[in-house]
Amino acid sequence: ARAEILDADPTFGKLKEPLMKVLWLLRALEFTPADGRELELDEMQDCIGQQAHQAPSVFNFYKPDSSPPGVARDSAVYAPEGELGTSPLLICLLNGLSSLVLRGLTSCE
Repeated sequence: ARAEILDADPTFGKLKEPLMKVLWLLRALEFTPADGRELELDEMQDCIGQQAHQAPSVFNFYKPDSSPPGVARDSAVYAPEGELGTSPLLICLLNGLSSLVLRGLTSCE
């Protein structure tokens, strides 16, 4: 159960990076690669805004002082991960996670 008072607190909670959401789901589904091979998550940059080990700079995928518009920005709360929360990237992430649950991990396009 959650306390309703926490919903009003702009500092409560934490955003997860899209790549971490994918890895979290794979762990939750107890995914194990076939034949003991290493899992390759190719071409994720265009869909979720991140590619493992391919950050565009040494400072990661986003600016450290980024704050999403709305309550967070009004409260001077920083959430750099929110920079990757654009509508197209969120839709692609949700479609990909849904497909992963329904169809499993395949190389089909």
